[in-house]
Amino acid sequence: MSLVMAPIACLLPGFSSAPETMHPWELSVKYYHARNGLAYVDSQAQKLSESFALPVMGSRTVTPKQSLLTAIHLVLKEHDPFKHSADLELKALVFMALNEQHLLSWVNLICKSGSLIEPHYQPWS
Repeated sequence: MSLVMAPIACLLPGFSSAPETMHPWELSVKYYHARNGLAYVDSQAQKLSESFALPVMGSRTVTPKQSLLTAIHLVLKEHDPFKHSADLELKALVFMALNEQHLLSWVNLICKSGSLIEPHYQPWS
């Protein structure tokens, strides 16, 4: 009895033409690591300003990038010990953005980082 094997190349993950999907929270964490978020948050000036509720650079305002890195760090710090889902962590980040009225600027920052977006999302998405 002979068996005929059908080509299964279409079932192998290496041959798919669609980009690998990624949860938006994972994309935010990749942005955090790509922009050296931990180094920014762990800087002495940042820690002092957080401890005493002072602005980091005198009278200069905090940029959207700085506030995004700080927000992602806070969500990671608060949720990772409890192994919360990516959906819950994304919700926490969105709520922080809404409360600080930075949602649009944070989404723009992440979407403009082409090297992070291109491998995971289609141009039309």
